[in-house]
Order: sequence, then C-alpha cells, then structure tokens
Amino acid sequence: MELALPTIEDGINWCIKNKATHIIPHPYMLSPGRHATEDIPNMIQDTLSKTSRVTYEVTKPLGVDKRIADLILKRAGI
Repeated sequence: MELALPTIEDGINWCIKNKATHIIPHPYMLSPGRHATEDIPNMIQDTLSKTSRVTYEVTKPLGVDKRIADLILKRAGI
C-alpha cells in the first residue's frame, strides 16, 4: 500500500491531473481486513480532502472467488 510505487496518493493525483471528477478505488484484496475497510478509505479521504471537485466511492475488496483459486492452480501447473 505505502511501500510500492505509485502510492495511492500518486494514483489519485494522476486522476485529478487528468481531469477526473469521480474516482472509484478498488482494493485488490481477498478479505475485508483493516487495510481495505479503514486504511485505504482514510488515505483516499485525506488526499481528496485537499480538493472539493472530485467525488469518490471505494468498492468492496476483490474477495474470494473460485475463479481466482482456479487461476492460481492453473499457474502452478496443478
């Protein structure tokens, strides 16, 4: 989240620079843990509090899906 580039703030600033008016961040996580339910929404809100012209809605995390498990098994050659 904060260890890799681009950061969440970098991504939001890129969207703003490219004239986004509504941003829909999607946590690519398998469970609704603290990062997905608190940390990421807070980071987004903090960044967007600097501008009043961009709205946003954070989606639910990716979640567990049989197709993800099938893809993992396929990539592992199983």
